[in-house]
Amino acid sequence: MNMKITSSVLVRCLLLFSLLLTPTVALADEPVIEPGTISEPAQPSVSYSAGNLEVGVHWMGDYGGNGDLPNSQSNGYGFYNTLRYHNYGFLGFPRWCNFSSQDCFIFGNASAWEDDYVDNNNNWVDDVDVTYYQGHGWPGGFTLNAPDDTSVQYGEVQHQWGNVDWEWGFFNTCSMMADSSRSSWYHTMDGMHGIASFRNTSYNTAGFGSQLATYLIFGYSFKDAWFKTCDAKQPSGVDAQIIVEDPAFWTETAYNQASDRSHDGTYWWWWKSCGAPTTATVTAEQLQGTFPVFATPPLGLAEQESNFGDLSNSFGFAQQRAGNTLTTDFDGTRIITDTQGRELEVDLDTGLFYYYDPERTYGDVPTTQAAWGQAILSPADAKDVADQFLRDNGILPTDATFNSVANVVLGTTTSEVGAAGAEQTTETIAAYEVIYSRYVTATVPAGAVGAAEVVQIPIDGAGAKVKVYVDPNSSARARVAQAGVPGSVIGAQGGWRTVNQQSRTVTEVPILDYDTQILPLFNDGELEPLVTLENVPFPDADTKTIKSYTVTGWEESAGESQDMVYPAYRLDAEYTQALDTGNGITETVVHTGFTWIAANPTFMRPLARIDSTSSTGQNYVAGDKVTATATDASLTLIELGYTAAGSNLNFALGSGDKDSYTYEWYLGDADQGTKIGDGRNLDYTLQLGDIQNLKSSPGTLLITLRVLDSLSSHTSVNSSTSSFVIQAAKPLYLPTVTD
Repeated sequence: MNMKITSSVLVRCLLLFSLLLTPTVALADEPVIEPGTISEPAQPSVSYSAGNLEVGVHWMGDYGGNGDLPNSQSNGYGFYNTLRYHNYGFLGFPRWCNFSSQDCFIFGNASAWEDDYVDNNNNWVDDVDVTYYQGHGWPGGFTLNAPDDTSVQYGEVQHQWGNVDWEWGFFNTCSMMADSSRSSWYHTMDGMHGIASFRNTSYNTAGFGSQLATYLIFGYSFKDAWFKTCDAKQPSGVDAQIIVEDPAFWTETAYNQASDRSHDGTYWWWWKSCGAPTTATVTAEQLQGTFPVFATPPLGLAEQESNFGDLSNSFGFAQQRAGNTLTTDFDGTRIITDTQGRELEVDLDTGLFYYYDPERTYGDVPTTQAAWGQAILSPADAKDVADQFLRDNGILPTDATFNSVANVVLGTTTSEVGAAGAEQTTETIAAYEVIYSRYVTATVPAGAVGAAEVVQIPIDGAGAKVKVYVDPNSSARARVAQAGVPGSVIGAQGGWRTVNQQSRTVTEVPILDYDTQILPLFNDGELEPLVTLENVPFPDADTKTIKSYTVTGWEESAGESQDMVYPAYRLDAEYTQALDTGNGITETVVHTGFTWIAANPTFMRPLARIDSTSSTGQNYVAGDKVTATATDASLTLIELGYTAAGSNLNFALGSGDKDSYTYEWYLGDADQGTKIGDGRNLDYTLQLGDIQNLKSSPGTLLITLRVLDSLSSHTSVNSSTSSFVIQAAKPLYLPTVTD
């Protein structure tokens, strides 16, 4: 589907206003398509699919009943619901999904089928415009479920994607777009415009799907939306990469789509870092076995206004005439936009900001460099530019330390060159990212080993980085951009939550012992997803080897309402797994990356474990009972039988307060399914409506347990889920026979 609508900054601004009127809409586990009660807007002059953009989502969160990827479900539904139910306003475009027929879909876990991407792709992923996938992946493929097999490999879908309708595919999975597999994924395209994923290990972070969809609605290009979401939601060390069939697709938005291009063997690619990890190390011994939990309270109203004023001045918005800018508040974020498309987003509670210029932040530098004929700045020059800009404007936090300069790389590859099928590749630096990390100071009192010591604690997480994008072309210094912004500063992100050194929510908490507590948690495939703040999403690895570790603090991104810096262990580890890729071929997949495990059980998700379930060896029908019993989450891990050699897991996950844990049961998924029970014991009678929308008959029904800990301070760690499936069959209706 191709749609061409002239877009301007005014369109984006009007959309922001229409979004303010958008109601929150809950969605059942499987999409229910309402009758078309909204009148169709006037049709544009070019052909497109019934005035709609269609969206398809697959998510994999449960690989063994232990909630291996706890945020896949919410990200999948966040992407789907944000697009499908955003307010259309009087502009009318784009409309996501046709409400008179089922042209959008979302499937998770057992209903997320490999066949939807392979043999039957024309009826599913290739029958919509934009897709979102989240689950396990590697350079050669990504995981789904049978009835065919449990993974999609690029070799089985060569030149199959996009010949019906599919334009953009977002794959939130590890390493799928590694440099080694980039060309192979390009050759899956046959009409697709772009594929976005990651070059290396990515993380199952909260809020990724809805943030990505929101940026698409706001009118960002598909490319910029992916990069901005990576900046905002992924922790340090992650590289985002995109491939497109033609450079025309770099600026393509939902409101201004380019025409399809034929598969000609040449493709373009772009990758950038989402940040860099801190480098310092701190041991539990240095902190005398306790961690100071720093409060990060929200800014007061006066502080919010002052902070926003300072930032708008820094990026040249205050100097513009009022008629050339639009300021609006949306869901706790203040956004100011000018007629050139520049945009400043500020999270009012925390002060986190994102400055973006669509013409320059991810601009087409190679063409510009060739035209200017100028040498690029060095990384040291870029650091000087960023340092001066932040200091001159007073927006460099006092606890920020320079980390590194990373390249934003743009390139092109021409494959199928000559009889041997050789490739020719060129690349250039599109921008520099000057990255700063956060360190907080703690004074450790004098102990038996000596005098008091001031310790610098590194802070990790998506919310603990400041970045300045610098134009690599030297002539940018002569190109004075909008008033107040140096010509070479083309984007920025940062402004972490202010630490209240005088008032801590918790003065200090004990740090778990690495050898007897952290290491056993890491090695346990069931417990690791529950105790991690973020982990390498590879829980079924054959081997896991920790190369180094350190104590850090953890700070989440804007919008996650985190009110303190949590203690954590950062583990630098290597994971390997042998995967059956079909036809008797086994591929050994290796992931390297960081896993962060909470250094105190208070900041761990409660244990969601199902001790017993009703028989799963039958085909359930309406009227049959489903029963299950949940584990008592307030018991210590030792009491629950977690007694690996050398371990001392003498604590419960979460608060440990028996009265603070609640148990909920759902038919489907915990966020979008139908609630069917409360308490540790489930006793539910299946209804006809529960099984009438099965994808096949007999088919699977998902039963989910969610455990919540009311004493946990933050929504990302106050609950966990576990699930099991049962086989169910739709009623069989026989024709009436008369004599």
